[in-house]
Amino acid sequence: MITADNRSRPASIVLVGVAFAVSLAAFHLLPSVFEIWNYRTVDHLYELRSRWFPPPADRRTAVVHVDLTNSSVAALGTRYLNRLHFARTIENLSRMKVKSQLWDFIFAQPRYPARDREMIRMTRNAGHVYFGAAFRLIEGRTAATAGDRGWALQVEGDPAGIWGGSDPLFTFDALTARGTGSISIRFDRDGVLRRIPLLVRVGERFFPSLPLVVACDYLDVSPDRILVRPGDAVYLEGAHPPSSEPRTLRLPIDDRGNLLINYIGGWERFDHYNIADIYFASDDRFELEMWAEELKGKIAVVSDVSTGAADIGPVPGDPAFPLSGVHAQVIDSIINDSFLEEISGLQTVLVEGAVFFIVLAFAIYAPAIPFSFAMVAVAAGYLGVAAGAFLHAGLIVNAIRPLMFVLLATISILVLRYVNEEKAKMEGLRQRDLIRATFGRYLSSEVVEEILDAPEGLKLQGEVREVTFLVSDLRGFTALTGELPPQTVIEILNRYLAAMVDIVSRFGGTVSELQGDGLLVYFGAPMLRGKESERAVACALTMQNALAQINRKQRARHLPELDMGIGIETGEVVVGNIGSEQRAKYTAVGSPVNTAFRIESITVGGQILIGENTYEKVARVVSVSRQMDVEFKGIIGSLRLYEVDGIAGDWKVNLSPVEPDPLCQPPRPVTVRVQKLDAKKVSGPPLDASLIAGGRHRLELDLAEEIETNSQVRIRLTEAGVEIPDAYGTVVGVTPDEARPGRSRTLLRITWIPEETRRFLDRACGFAGQ
Repeated sequence: MITADNRSRPASIVLVGVAFAVSLAAFHLLPSVFEIWNYRTVDHLYELRSRWFPPPADRRTAVVHVDLTNSSVAALGTRYLNRLHFARTIENLSRMKVKSQLWDFIFAQPRYPARDREMIRMTRNAGHVYFGAAFRLIEGRTAATAGDRGWALQVEGDPAGIWGGSDPLFTFDALTARGTGSISIRFDRDGVLRRIPLLVRVGERFFPSLPLVVACDYLDVSPDRILVRPGDAVYLEGAHPPSSEPRTLRLPIDDRGNLLINYIGGWERFDHYNIADIYFASDDRFELEMWAEELKGKIAVVSDVSTGAADIGPVPGDPAFPLSGVHAQVIDSIINDSFLEEISGLQTVLVEGAVFFIVLAFAIYAPAIPFSFAMVAVAAGYLGVAAGAFLHAGLIVNAIRPLMFVLLATISILVLRYVNEEKAKMEGLRQRDLIRATFGRYLSSEVVEEILDAPEGLKLQGEVREVTFLVSDLRGFTALTGELPPQTVIEILNRYLAAMVDIVSRFGGTVSELQGDGLLVYFGAPMLRGKESERAVACALTMQNALAQINRKQRARHLPELDMGIGIETGEVVVGNIGSEQRAKYTAVGSPVNTAFRIESITVGGQILIGENTYEKVARVVSVSRQMDVEFKGIIGSLRLYEVDGIAGDWKVNLSPVEPDPLCQPPRPVTVRVQKLDAKKVSGPPLDASLIAGGRHRLELDLAEEIETNSQVRIRLTEAGVEIPDAYGTVVGVTPDEARPGRSRTLLRITWIPEETRRFLDRACGFAGQ
């Protein structure tokens, strides 16, 4: 596998930085290519939104279209409509109680006085009628003036970047009743209309776009309540949408004063009416009333969409869109407070910076195959975020530039990894293959990696070596497995082993075996690190303290607590490979291993016992709470063991304080029968006893005869002739009763107790409810 090692990390950092710089430079040097790619990506999001998230079917818009079509010309019997036709249409729309009439026309000068007078009269009678004006949009200052037509607006910031207007073409003054607005537009680099100049700067005043004029009147916003912040937004203060409380609307604009058009659907998204039907509606009073019910309160956009009309252009999702529909889209966005907005420059830096550091982290630390999948995930995730931002928040982010960076970084890093891998294979293929073939069969992957880093530190043949062995085991875990569901037992065991193995690794030990709920750990094999016995003792103390943390989580999950005993011994053993060509194992052979297991077998929960050999090596730094002499079957003579509760020196670890466990006398007699265990099997006849006192973890019994200290026993309690489920424990103290020969006061440490038995003892000893 191609991996990221320390040698390739500086080169990876450089390559990721170069890929990022190239992606930025490409957009600045070739905007006509990469900006268009980004525009097209956003266009696809428009299409996805219209397909996946269309506006609700019952969402009614306040804007309708009144269209001059080929059928209108046929119905009216003339190819060209004159101003009398328009005058009657204006009058009829007014009688139909439309709120506003937006005429996507420029009537630049009078033509025929009688017809002009009629159209002027109908326009003034109707009131809310708006006509268009056109400018040549330019950058920088303009010498043109708008007279009193433009708006004097509040401005915060520098308006110099807003489009200037020159060569104005206005609807003649006498016809202008309510207002005139700009219908000038600028297409993007690829010829698609995605934004509209909301304001045009003419002299010291601003000429609003025709949709803005209509929307402001509809929302009852006068020019003195409009604030312009170039590069941020146009604010309409005190806007009063229908069925809503007055509020300030924010219309996001860029430095040019452009508003992104939030296309909520195609041409068919709005209701359309034929101008001929409107024209002839006044011939029938009842029909006119029906039209009034249909159009009352609406904004009517009147335009020419007949064959040959020049006002058609490409928009996202439609290459031939009647541009009068843009007015409807913009008005709908304003009155419904629904806009698209490109994220700011600072937000773009933060987003692309986040992508950069994610890619850099994977490039430094991840191997090739995970790196490849991670880059696919990063690209897909970024596209998902971009799509989600557009579809659900109306935000537009640059989609192409980060993807280009991810692609360049992925290719360059994979090429670097491949080159480095080929070099590494040429340098040490044979030696590494030999070590992998030998140690790849072992359980400890940590040891294999260390050997690969320093293969000279290991001899492959057997050798005699001094090793410290740590053996740990959970007290009563075998009985616990019968009380809980198998899945729960496995989860508990995995949590416990994961924590313990991690601690062993931190102290430089090698986990040789996982024996159910027990561990056999080597310190000093196969790698020597120094101070093996001290590290083993510090590791054992840390393991016991970690078990206290695990037990807190067990209690929170309403699971039984765990008790662990640990035995440690040091001595010379033979270590090396044992097995066959098909299956081999690195192991240790010698009496110290067996002694460590024997020591562990007599420990109680929370206890650490070390043998004499280990104690000699750690005596100067270890803290011992007590010592004991113990005889083991098969070992001649007694062994002196030491109970450890802390270590100084390089590690400075102490056992966490143990919660007090007071003994309480039961108010009534409790009968107990005790049987010794040998290798976890019942051995010998039961011994009669009675309960003198009990605690959460200890029992004091009046026993019919003496029993050896450190014996493992089964405890069976009886109440009113009913036997309680068995508990298990270890004899930790025996005091002969001098007044009654043959009897003894025996102290037991509980290693496993079923929940039913625990509740019984709590009641018997007065702990219930505590």
